[in-house]
Amino acid sequence: MQPQQPGYNSSHVYLELLADLPWQTGSEQLELDLKAAKERLDNDHYGLVKIKQRIIEYLAVRKVDLFSSVVSFLVFLKF
Repeated sequence: MQPQQPGYNSSHVYLELLADLPWQTGSEQLELDLKAAKERLDNDHYGLVKIKQRIIEYLAVRKVDLFSSVVSFLVFLKF
């Protein structure tokens, strides 16, 4: 990609951001309680049924597949 092309700067900044992320650094895995998360979402947020369902699905995938958080993130972005 040539520096004169439109979108060069934003692509360059985005790729630098991705390169600077700490890919090898992990965070402590917390115990995910799906029932508590669902109750909290239902109590704190009226409506938004599809969004709350996607959040619960995301948490369920994280709970089942702690090996790859990238896969669970991609599942969350699917919709």
